[in-house]
Amino acid sequence: DIFNRCPEVLEKWQDRLNYIQVDEFQDSSNTEMELVDRLSEKHKNLMIVGDPDQNIYEWRGSDVKLLVDFDKSHIPTKTVILNQNYRSTPQILRCANTLIEKNVFRLKKDLFTKSGDGGQVYHYHEKNEYAEADRIIANIHQIRKETGCNYADFAVLYRSGFLSRVIEKKFTENGVPYEIFGGVKFYQRMEIQDVMAYLRLVAFDDDISFKRIVNKPRRKFGRVKLQRLLALQKDGESLFQTLQENLDDPTFKGSGAKDFVAVINGVRQLHQAIPLSECVERICTDSGYEKYIRELGDMERFENLSEFKRIASEYENNFGEQVSLKEFINQISLQSEDDGEEACDMVKLMTIHAAKGLEFPYVFIIGFSEGIFPSAKTIEERKKMGLEEERRLCYVAITRAKETLTISYAKQRMLYGRTNASLPSRFLREIPDSVTQKKGAYRTPCAHAGYSVDGFRTAPYYNAYSAVQRKSVLSASTSGVEKTIYLELNKGDMVQHTAFGRGLVLSVMKMGGDALLEIAFDEIGTKKLMAKTASAHMKKL
Repeated sequence: DIFNRCPEVLEKWQDRLNYIQVDEFQDSSNTEMELVDRLSEKHKNLMIVGDPDQNIYEWRGSDVKLLVDFDKSHIPTKTVILNQNYRSTPQILRCANTLIEKNVFRLKKDLFTKSGDGGQVYHYHEKNEYAEADRIIANIHQIRKETGCNYADFAVLYRSGFLSRVIEKKFTENGVPYEIFGGVKFYQRMEIQDVMAYLRLVAFDDDISFKRIVNKPRRKFGRVKLQRLLALQKDGESLFQTLQENLDDPTFKGSGAKDFVAVINGVRQLHQAIPLSECVERICTDSGYEKYIRELGDMERFENLSEFKRIASEYENNFGEQVSLKEFINQISLQSEDDGEEACDMVKLMTIHAAKGLEFPYVFIIGFSEGIFPSAKTIEERKKMGLEEERRLCYVAITRAKETLTISYAKQRMLYGRTNASLPSRFLREIPDSVTQKKGAYRTPCAHAGYSVDGFRTAPYYNAYSAVQRKSVLSASTSGVEKTIYLELNKGDMVQHTAFGRGLVLSVMKMGGDALLEIAFDEIGTKKLMAKTASAHMKKL
């Protein structure tokens, strides 16, 4: 520490800084607190500004207790509560106040405004995420018709980035212009582009796709080896063909080229005989790409990858199991096309973290399902403190709205390839009925719907959601080559699949060192799965 090693430097800056003000203090860490204390200890003229109810970065090291207990650690301190709000309507503030008062680690305050009454806070209970998106579109059209406002006056907020995909799809289909604020559109995200490159390589033997993923995950196939491959390439020959024919070239020794070629050829041989969803699953697992994403430790990227698998399953359900990989790729390409227009009048889609500090006349908050918001992972890792941060995050989302706030919950939502009957978020229960106007067949969670008296244990849906995340993320700690366990099954066997539930094996078709299984599941009907891939998620009863 330079101040300890060079006291004269500390004294110089203490003399120069007679008055110190720190803004957004609720996001400060202990290290930053120590720095401010050292600089201000001579003149003791320190002013901090912050709102402990908007501390949403504990996962990045901030400590809400620094602000809550500031007057105890810095005596004497004068505290001034600034609780008049100049942004939101009284209805929106009542919604925010009644929610955040459930937190313990905060300074007691209630926001108020001198503005007159505004629109209601609406709570929609929808059948699924598609109905949720349709409702948002209908409301946007209605409000624009009634007020003449712009698309840019609307914002759709969500807890996790993967939730934007259905909204994006529906907006595109209905001609609603939008932009992802502080992020990228779903199909432009790295992990989605990478998986699409794998699929294009399988279906079209595409050189551009080859270059993108030949070394992702790392296969010791860098720039030097790629240059050698380009030098070996003949006219009319793809890079993949060239690599396949020159695997014994000394340049490629020690790389993962042989395994890469084997994976692509393996999927090519099977992709016309297996369902589209199984093809995508095999690409993700056999290539090592899913493991690579897990090891990055980025839950949002993993959720996006899971959402892409769900897209494949959904496409297969809509168009039948005989739909081809090429048709799927072409359809995704159409959906992901960017028209290139630099339009300014667009609905803003963003995570709640990205929305902090912003405001919009009309705000929609989606995904109020237990396990999504509040986040299962956050509560699992940090228990009560995690729950309080999730509640603060919800408070931040609510207070982005100026005129109208709409919150929505979908009764069913597909996660990790399975349609789940979700429970409403506990935050909906914490907001009194008198504060919101409910639309749809709202189901009020009972007092004992999985919530314990300590307030942070979770409902059955949360536990299932959390278990999937634990299984997916914690496996990143394993090292070396993972052995695939081949589950030997026969017609008539009963199985239990982690995602699809209990099922009866209808047929087993041997295919080289693998087998194509046809299984009738109790909950979702008949699916075709490859034994090697499915064995990791299934056991024989």
